[in-house]
Amino acid sequence: PLFYENTNHNSLSLNQADNLSYTANNDLFLSTQLAFETVQETYYQLALDFFNNKLRFSGEYYDSRNRKGVFPVFTEGSWELQNAADIRNKGFEFELSYHDRNYDKTDLHWESQFNFSRNRPVVERVYGTLDNRLPIAGFSGVRKQLIEGAPVGLITGTGYQRNSSGQRIIGSEGFPLAVENVVIGNPNPDFVLGWSNTFSLEGFSLQFVFDFQKGGDVWNGTQGALNYFGTSLESALKRSTENFVFEGVNELGLPNTQEVSFAPSTGNVLTNRWTRYGYGGLDEESITDGTYLNLRSASLSYTKHFKKQDFAFRVITLRLFTNNILRWGIARELNPYSTLYGGSSGDGLHFFNQPLLSEAGFQINLKF
Repeated sequence: PLFYENTNHNSLSLNQADNLSYTANNDLFLSTQLAFETVQETYYQLALDFFNNKLRFSGEYYDSRNRKGVFPVFTEGSWELQNAADIRNKGFEFELSYHDRNYDKTDLHWESQFNFSRNRPVVERVYGTLDNRLPIAGFSGVRKQLIEGAPVGLITGTGYQRNSSGQRIIGSEGFPLAVENVVIGNPNPDFVLGWSNTFSLEGFSLQFVFDFQKGGDVWNGTQGALNYFGTSLESALKRSTENFVFEGVNELGLPNTQEVSFAPSTGNVLTNRWTRYGYGGLDEESITDGTYLNLRSASLSYTKHFKKQDFAFRVITLRLFTNNILRWGIARELNPYSTLYGGSSGDGLHFFNQPLLSEAGFQINLKF
């Protein structure tokens, strides 16, 4: 392309509290200083048909290497495009479908399609940085980064300070200590499934589509901000908590026994459970499992054909439909199809993103 479309990079210069001053700017033009990206791809494909082509299985394994990948890099006070990273992505997909194209329309007919995909993108090399890291989406604190030798787009931010055994270290005030710029999540899912079905009988048609994702971490910055301001349900339910002991060890390495109150009525409000770590709280606490099952769409329709001389129209279709009305797994306020500021690099980051729209309706279609 003539310019690089990425609406995520500008927010990397801001912290979460300054998000209202964010402006999206796509105008990062290519220059003659850039070297060509080189892409090497290997595919193995297989397709099998059974029962007179009613049942079909197709699969693909791929191994793709992108060298000298182009990304926005913040240099000398401005963003510019640079050859910044080498990325390798290996994975496989398969599809199993059933469809009888020669069925009798007076009989019940079933069409079904099942899709499975899994990929493992890894950063092989990062160019021109001292710490072998390159931020690609998010804010100045919590962000997604390309980290050499790690999966693509790991989420970094403030996390719990831990000892060599992985135990949280509890400070002198009884609350966990924090450390900045540590890996707190991996947004890449274990695998993704899709399943669609259509049942037909004498003009009636029932259709539904399910989406399923296993794994993949999500940073719920919306929850963290609402907790900070004390306007969330979580802070309402827990603000009266007293005599709570955080699990971990103190700075001497002994089991923590110090009791704390989450939001005492006296003292500085900026030292309570949700404000002491700053705007949005401790980023690691906002990491949640991205597993979900969603009924993406469902519909029931009836189609009637008429002879042209009998009516002014030839076909009428009545349809009841729903979209995204049932979901399990991921927190209800999170939209599994949304990304931060709508950019492709911002998946796994949720900070007041567009919520998932649930809808139901009735349609009448006429063909004259």
